[in-house]
Amino acid sequence: MAGYSSGRRTGSHGMPSPLARDSHVTRPESLIESRYQPLRKLGDGILGDVFLVHDRMMGDTVALKQLNSQYQGNPSAVKQLSVEMAALQRILHPSIVRFIEKNACPWNHFFTMEYLEGAPLSQTDRSYLRALGNSLPISITVLEALAALHGIGIVHRDVKLGNVMLSGTQGGTGAKLFDFGTAYVPGEYDSASHGAVGTLEFLPPECQVIMAKADPRADLYSWGIAMYEMMAGNMPFYSMNIQELMDMHRNIVPTPLHLTYPHIPATVSAIVSRALEKEPGNRFQSALEMKDAILQCMGPMGF
Repeated sequence: MAGYSSGRRTGSHGMPSPLARDSHVTRPESLIESRYQPLRKLGDGILGDVFLVHDRMMGDTVALKQLNSQYQGNPSAVKQLSVEMAALQRILHPSIVRFIEKNACPWNHFFTMEYLEGAPLSQTDRSYLRALGNSLPISITVLEALAALHGIGIVHRDVKLGNVMLSGTQGGTGAKLFDFGTAYVPGEYDSASHGAVGTLEFLPPECQVIMAKADPRADLYSWGIAMYEMMAGNMPFYSMNIQELMDMHRNIVPTPLHLTYPHIPATVSAIVSRALEKEPGNRFQSALEMKDAILQCMGPMGF
């Protein structure tokens, strides 16, 4: 599990910072190492770092997510890590990373989850993702995961290629959604009360404000960006200037994919364009509706 911070991520806790000074094997600070043997650092999240560890008690190799040392005493950060744990505890789905256990020690906040071997889609070969025979089945898998989340009121709020792991061989169907660090979970602390959350390149127009209402259709917009990126090999909106990038999300309509990339059928292009509608009411109204639209396209294409 790597690539935890692809894109410019925004949130109420500031920039992620590595725990470690050793670039090869980073040891979690204050970890109760009588149980967990640190093996290596896997990646950085908005709140903390993720490590590959051996659980001596269970005999398994798992991923451990721990708050960065600078956030261990930060009440908002502790609450947000609790939200991530709550999201994973409420869902068990084959296309979502599996929660294992949370730490009970109040002075050291971490939890464990399954270790996903493979690479995030953001680090997957671009030619592999451009092939519709790969990108469309991956999209169906992600939309099934989102449908399961939305069905219990959870909104991921940071859907992007960097948060989908392609496990095992590329020929498999092992795409899994992970990193719920900015998720909305009913009844839990909401980090959006302090500012916009998510990754700027994937941030829907309606989510650019404080106290933005958590809406499942925002996740569909973000996955529309991801589909565009997979099929085109580049982002529909890009600027080094943050305000300019946010203005693009609000005001610029991307050229339909099939007009620029001949290998993309107009029917597939229309799905991406609808997902990227500025007004949520003009998008697909559910992940299952978007999934069904993709399935209808795939039949005539022979997939």
